[in-house]
Amino acid sequence: MPMSESAYDAVFGSAWHVDGKDIKDNMSYSTSAASPVGVVTPTFIGKWHFDTAGQDFYMSTGLTNTDWTLVTTSPFFLKAQAVPAAKTVTAAITAAELIAGLITTTGVTAPSVHQLPTGALIEAALPGIATGDSFDFTLINTGTGASDDATITVNTGVTIVGNPTVGALTDATIISGSGTFRARRSAADTFVVYRLS
Repeated sequence: MPMSESAYDAVFGSAWHVDGKDIKDNMSYSTSAASPVGVVTPTFIGKWHFDTAGQDFYMSTGLTNTDWTLVTTSPFFLKAQAVPAAKTVTAAITAAELIAGLITTTGVTAPSVHQLPTGALIEAALPGIATGDSFDFTLINTGTGASDDATITVNTGVTIVGNPTVGALTDATIISGSGTFRARRSAADTFVVYRLS
């Protein structure tokens, strides 16, 4: 993993006995406060870029500004976490809420139903995503009544494998008050959501 450009300058300075710019470019990653896709032109294939806002790394696979691939965030880096989206009975989940990773829900006196966004909306929210890429999200059910279960439902371009229902905290038949899912891109505008726990 390369170092940041500022870290490189702190260690090596900006001038060596040879042209330090090329060495620095190869040993460090560039940064911006957004995805580099469509914006930053890589100087070579394999160049790393860090999105400081999304806390994600990208690697160039070509030499144009669209040739960036999102790389799984390293476990050694902290990831920003937005305030979880709070849902109630029958409230759809947006692509941004899904990608943020945490959603809370509570059924007041009845089960809650939460339709997932379409595959096209998820894809539009993830520039540079490729087939086989995935992300996880967790639905936390804070309902306390036995009938306060929460269920996610499919949408165009989105299917679910496994139990889509997250039981209320007191539902002895389902046990857990939370469910973790993995959404995997299987084709353009198409995702399969797998229940992990």
